[in-house]
Amino acid sequence: MGCLPESGNCERHRTDAFVSHLNLVEGRAFTHDACLDVLIRDSPQPEARYVEFSTNESLVLERKTIVWPLDHVELHRREHELADALSNSLRDLAQALPMTIQFAPTFTLARIDHGEFVLETTQSIHAAIEAMEICGPRAFIASGDGWICYLNADEREASGDPPTGLGIVWTVSDELIYSEYMPPGLVFEVQRHFGTTVRKFQTYMDSRRILLVDPHGSIRHFPKTWLLDLFNQAGIQSQISEIWSASYDWVSDIQQGWMFERII
Repeated sequence: MGCLPESGNCERHRTDAFVSHLNLVEGRAFTHDACLDVLIRDSPQPEARYVEFSTNESLVLERKTIVWPLDHVELHRREHELADALSNSLRDLAQALPMTIQFAPTFTLARIDHGEFVLETTQSIHAAIEAMEICGPRAFIASGDGWICYLNADEREASGDPPTGLGIVWTVSDELIYSEYMPPGLVFEVQRHFGTTVRKFQTYMDSRRILLVDPHGSIRHFPKTWLLDLFNQAGIQSQISEIWSASYDWVSDIQQGWMFERII
C-alpha cells in the first residue's frame, strides 16, 4: 500500500482490517460473508458484507477515497518523479552528506520543466558545497524559487535517520484547515461520493451501513472535527448509518499501519 489512493476489485484486504478493529473495540464477532460488488454485477453494490452469526446481524461497508485538490494524484506522481531525478543527480554528494531539500507550499510543479530544474538545482548545490569551508551540523547550502537545501546532521541523529543521503520534504499548506471557507468543489466531491454510497446502501436498510473514507492530498491528516464539518456541509443521508476514517499511514517513525476513527 502506497501513498497514492488505490481501489478496485474485491477490497477485502482493506475492509477486513476495519472489521477486525470494530470487533476488538465493540466486542463483536463479525466475519466476512461476501464481496458484494464482485458477486452482484447487475446493480450498484457496497464493497462487502459481514455477518455475526451469534446475533444474525449484518453490516455492509463501502469505501471511498476523498482526494483534494482533485489533481493531487497527478501532482504527487510528479513529485515522486522529481524526487527520484534529484536523488540520482545528487547521489555523489548525498552519499557523504546529510542533505535535505525542502519544498515550500508555494512550489508549483506544473510551472517547471523537470529536466531543466534538476540540472540547475544540481549545479547550484554543487557550486555551493564546493565554496563551503565548514559544513556544520545544521548548515544552509543553497535555495531557489520555492525550495531550500541544507545539512541536518543533528536532526538525523536525534530521529535515528540514516546519517547521510538525500531527504526530500514536501511542505503542505495548512491554510485550509484554519479557513472558515470550505471549497465548493470539495463539498461537491463529497456529495458525489455520498450519492453513490446511498444508492449502494438502499437495498441493505436492515443492515448496519458504514462508509469508510480515506482522505488524500492536502486533507490527508485533517482532524475529525474538520471532516465532520465538511460532511455536514455536504449533507449526510439517513442511508449512511456511520462514517469512519480509515487510512493506512505511518503510525510511528518506522512503522506503517491502519488508523481508524469514527466521524459520525
